[in-house]
Amino acid sequence: MGERLDPCNAARLIVSVAGPTRGGSLGFTPFHVVEALKYIRLRPLGRPALQRVLGIGESSIKTLVSRLSSSGLAERSSRGIAISRLGAMVLEALGGVLNYVVIKGDLPGLWDEDSILINIPCAPPPKSLTEVYRVRDYLVEEGCKMAVIGGFEGGSFKAPGTPDYLVEPISPVVEDAASQGLVILAPLKCMPGAVSAALKLLAEECPCRL
Repeated sequence: MGERLDPCNAARLIVSVAGPTRGGSLGFTPFHVVEALKYIRLRPLGRPALQRVLGIGESSIKTLVSRLSSSGLAERSSRGIAISRLGAMVLEALGGVLNYVVIKGDLPGLWDEDSILINIPCAPPPKSLTEVYRVRDYLVEEGCKMAVIGGFEGGSFKAPGTPDYLVEPISPVVEDAASQGLVILAPLKCMPGAVSAALKLLAEECPCRL
């Protein structure tokens, strides 16, 4: 059996690459770190190409590439920045514990735009408002103030604190995309913040282990 990386440590590596600096905001988040690894896993990319697909500024992409390289997640080559063995292991570790998909169309009673659905299958679903607020704090810290937080109980989607008349029409959509664990549903514009929040939750609380 090949070497595997613990999902918690994988998330910690991602979060550390996007960690704070004395100079202020980096201009990228843990979400952008994961997305960068996904793109360079397909093929090496130069900084301009990576900047275009990630949609971040020139100074931010320079810092991101530098940090990916210094952390061992990527390697510089004549063709651009390429994923390293460690970077591939990080993606593999996160692939089984953090899933996110775009839900097209507005969701009744929530918001008039596409949504991002994040699922952490191995994280326990929230059973009380206290547990919902704990997850919400991660989201708010990342600038995502609108979200439905819930999970699966007896095979059905439940969202403590969210009225039944809002949960019922969205349940089929959620249940079509996930089947267990913690679920975060947010407007698509919140995607970078919501995914970053999920990564920080994995890194700090470590609900998923090998």
